[in-house]
Amino acid sequence: MPSGARGEGGRGAHPRAAVYRATRYEVDDGGVRLALRIDAPCAALDALLAAHGVEEWAYLTAWNPGGRPAPAAANAEAQARLEAEVTASGRPFLRGASVADAGDWPPEPSLLVLGLPRAEALALAARYGQEAIVAGRRGGAASLLFRTP
Repeated sequence: MPSGARGEGGRGAHPRAAVYRATRYEVDDGGVRLALRIDAPCAALDALLAAHGVEEWAYLTAWNPGGRPAPAAANAEAQARLEAEVTASGRPFLRGASVADAGDWPPEPSLLVLGLPRAEALALAARYGQEAIVAGRRGGAASLLFRTP
């Protein structure tokens, strides 16, 4: 596991891990539609990674830093900055939304970034005040990673 991160399972599990596990991480962009679940593989994502010649990915957002509701305008501005930063990196990405299974939290616009190593994804999440990311590698399951303080 990269420095600056800890998984959500086992001893010392993060108190909000259940919230993240009860969420679908959806992609719907450019004709690509898929849904990711923590601890589950995704064949459609594996095919997408292979088509782009990359092995890893990360799913992140700039909305609602720290899991606290923020004004829509502030969220949209932060998400636009995140997207500009990812665009400048040259890495391919697709837009989507994190959607709570219970429907008790508004969907959060998010990005699935292809070829983004976990350590870089965690650093990016930190710049936008996010406590966690979902990430993985081709052929593996999606992992929930919390930033360490």
